[in-house]
Amino acid sequence: MHRHSSWTTALLIPMLLSVGCGRMDDSGGLSPANSYHQNQLDQALEGVIVADDRIVAAPAPRLDEDAVAALIAEVDLHLERGLRPPAIERAVAAVRGAPHAAEPYLALGRALLTTRRTETAVAALATATERDPRHVEAAFLHG
Repeated sequence: MHRHSSWTTALLIPMLLSVGCGRMDDSGGLSPANSYHQNQLDQALEGVIVADDRIVAAPAPRLDEDAVAALIAEVDLHLERGLRPPAIERAVAAVRGAPHAAEPYLALGRALLTTRRTETAVAALATATERDPRHVEAAFLHG
């Protein structure tokens, strides 16, 4: 059995109490850890906004299908590794590079469903369904 020394415990407990573990504090606000995570997600979402329950992407150079497919593959890889902000960044890049395709919005919606950004996830899935009403996965996830 592995035991931590008393000095390690003495250092870890005050650090956890001051930094937090991503939970709400007693005042109802976000702990520093959760606030940091939310800031990462905000930065990852730069380049897209929600307007009228849809995702609107800032103008960007168009990407070819192979580049979009590579970005979406990176989204899936990052999600498998639990790396949400990089997954969302790649999905946003795909959305901005191919704003008329359904797949980038679906990737963004899937990535956002792993966070507390439900409204934005639903907007991404609605946009994917709007881009391709026959896309089964987008329609299923959007409900």
